[in-house]
Amino acid sequence: MPNDDGDLTGPQKALHRALREVRAAQDRRSRWPDDGREAMTKLARLFPSLAKCPGITPWDQEAVLGWLCAEEAPTVAAATAATFVLTVWNSFIDWREPAREMRFAVPDRASRFDILAAMTTWTPNDVTAARAWVDAPFWP
Repeated sequence: MPNDDGDLTGPQKALHRALREVRAAQDRRSRWPDDGREAMTKLARLFPSLAKCPGITPWDQEAVLGWLCAEEAPTVAAATAATFVLTVWNSFIDWREPAREMRFAVPDRASRFDILAAMTTWTPNDVTAARAWVDAPFWP
């Protein structure tokens, strides 16, 4: 019920706050496609450092992992961006294990994502790409 100043109080205030939070969550979720692979493609394409990475369109985590762990190393910024998107795809596995199983040249390059390394190597556009996910996270 509004008070004398016209401000909402009590249950109505709580209901309006909850509705705003639901709308904000819907807005954040609408930034990404519903399909997990399409959402990953959209996210990965935001990173300029991943422009030459195979497996982005369409999303193929094994191709991204293979590129990351190839004999010819991507830049540190690109490697960090690749570990970021692989971590978004599946944060529960140690990506070095499938890289070893697939006999990629440098499996240890697929170590856990390191935010401090990212901030020291990424361009402002790469940081903006990561912020897009931080602002509206999804889990495929």
